[in-house]
Amino acid sequence: MDLLQGLLWVALPYSSIAILVMGFIWQYDSKEQYKEDLFSYFLCWKNISVFLLIGILIGTGVYSVFILHTQINAFEWLLSLVYLNPSLHLIEATPLIFKIHLVSLCTLFIFLPFTKYIKVINSLFKHRNLVALPVFFLLLNIYL
Repeated sequence: MDLLQGLLWVALPYSSIAILVMGFIWQYDSKEQYKEDLFSYFLCWKNISVFLLIGILIGTGVYSVFILHTQINAFEWLLSLVYLNPSLHLIEATPLIFKIHLVSLCTLFIFLPFTKYIKVINSLFKHRNLVALPVFFLLLNIYL
């Protein structure tokens, strides 16, 4: 059980963030990849799964924050991940619905680079949009 907990709450967040960062760096270079039938069907399935994951994230997040009040343990666990010293005892105290929320967030981070939505997010940084970047960093500072 300790190996599963370690993989789920230490390896999965770090690997999903690494995949997300690699997705920002690497993008689809040719538009010919989108014209293939099987590949376009696969992209359509991934886009639908991203919307499904966003729905799960919103539902479990609202329930866990407003009803269960688990944001304190989650914030301390997130800080322990940022400090590269993850503590599993903080995440073990959280309810199951919040754990489902975290796993679906990591899954969204894994799926996102392989959809077309990564280009929308990356265009904010590429074109140096003067309105979107301060809003992004303001939201980032609110949660941190």
